[in-house]
Amino acid sequence: MSQLPGIRISIMLLTASMVLAACTPTRDRINQGQQSSQSTTYAEPLSELTLAQQSSFDALNMLQTSTDEKNRLYSTFTGIVQSCYPPDTSFTIARTDLRTAMEQFVTRHCTNLALKKRNELAATAALAQEEYIVLHCHGNSPDINYENGLPLSGTWVMPGVLGRRDVILVW
Repeated sequence: MSQLPGIRISIMLLTASMVLAACTPTRDRINQGQQSSQSTTYAEPLSELTLAQQSSFDALNMLQTSTDEKNRLYSTFTGIVQSCYPPDTSFTIARTDLRTAMEQFVTRHCTNLALKKRNELAATAALAQEEYIVLHCHGNSPDINYENGLPLSGTWVMPGVLGRRDVILVW
């Protein structure tokens, strides 16, 4: 029985030293912390929008809330994985081509707006950029033909418009 207090003290000292060792930073832990803080990258701050760019986003917002059916035209944060991904193909279009496509889109899907208002909004919506990347999802439909112009079908995802949002058109 006389050894029992000695064993208790030994166990307590062993436990205390293990706790201290676990809570004391080692050089490896300190170096890991420095490396992780040094490797942290931050996105460049976004520049101010020009008047034309802001007008374009305003027009997109108006069209988004004016479609005959929900979710025909909407925006998300950049880089969100869309339900139609992976896209079947992609192409780049000029601002003028987007304007033409938008005019056809609003004619089909924004019939509650007056014709003049639809066309004004479509024209303004295309002003954000000079060119747009379009990720086209058409569900592997065999009747997609790119020889007759832009495919006005399926889903168009325009990623990273002005680095601020992805714009989605569901034809």
